[in-house]
Amino acid sequence: MAEKEGPYFVLEEFGSRYYLGNDPDYVLTVLQSGGILWDFQFGAVGAIHVLIWDIWNEGLEGSLEAAAEWLADNAPGHITSNEELQELFDEAKAGNRRVGYEISEEEVWEDVTADLTYTEAGYLTSYEWGVNEIHVPKHGKGLTGNDKKIFWRAVALSLQEESDYLDEDERDALEEIIQAHGPSYEEIESSLRRG
Repeated sequence: MAEKEGPYFVLEEFGSRYYLGNDPDYVLTVLQSGGILWDFQFGAVGAIHVLIWDIWNEGLEGSLEAAAEWLADNAPGHITSNEELQELFDEAKAGNRRVGYEISEEEVWEDVTADLTYTEAGYLTSYEWGVNEIHVPKHGKGLTGNDKKIFWRAVALSLQEESDYLDEDERDALEEIIQAHGPSYEEIESSLRRG
């Protein structure tokens, strides 16, 4: 399955790729005020992670929609399209007829979609995605373990991705917060990659 070309980071403990799924400029808002960073894992073993900065209080549902939209554009093998779902429905319906079962289309539809999660971008296989909700305090203070590693690498990736979006004052504010509360850029730079 082809994955997105572009910047990502890898946590060596897991070997998975982490991508930003929405606007990197949201990082300043999260650092200044706190917020949520959603870490969505997709694939049978969480092979790809899509990080969503939630600054609009969209919650799990809205953030999952943003992650699914990113997948549809960058790693479409994780999405079941409406056309593919219709094919599954037609096959299931025909299969039931072949073995002599007469069940309603509604029952066939329920069987076909039983293990799927609906999003506007398409359907996700429910047992092949998961999520970690990282509650980020103001300035990222107090994060520990993998949440800390993921958060600060996402900050660095956001800065790398949006290098000319921030004006000089915003960049200075970010640098000040990072110097006061985060690891050095050198500590995390080695995990940033470009596909």
